[in-house]
Amino acid sequence: MLNRRELFKLGTGAWLGLTLAPLFEVPILSLGAPATPQEDKKGLEKIEKSLQKVFGKSLKDVKQDPKVKLSAPTIAENGLHVPVSVEVDYPIEDIKSLHIFVDENPDPHISYIELTPLSGKAFFQVPIRMAQSSYVRGIALLKDGSLVGDFKFTKVTVGGCG
Repeated sequence: MLNRRELFKLGTGAWLGLTLAPLFEVPILSLGAPATPQEDKKGLEKIEKSLQKVFGKSLKDVKQDPKVKLSAPTIAENGLHVPVSVEVDYPIEDIKSLHIFVDENPDPHISYIELTPLSGKAFFQVPIRMAQSSYVRGIALLKDGSLVGDFKFTKVTVGGCG
């Protein structure tokens, strides 16, 4: 049986572990996701073909940038409606378009929007369908032709693509 001191030590240790884990980039819940998108061999082939078709470039040409913020749920209860948004903190004049890709979908290129200086802010929000658990990618095509993006693994409990 735990006494009061042991319970306090256990609670303090758990709190410290959860608080400090992001500082050391320790995954708290991996949800069965590969450590990096490059380790997801199955989805890599689809996403490479899709990026080549859309941009004429490969996944290696997409630079992860902290100015690109992808918002997607960690767990999607239903793959029929998964809210995703992409926000880019670059001047609007430097951005040509924003794209959303899902590695494991039948067609990974889900949606895109072209931007003009009249768009005001580089923000794009859309509900998407996901066939299964996969990486979701928000990619911005800049006017100079470079690609910047962010990614997140989303676990789908019930698939939504047919």
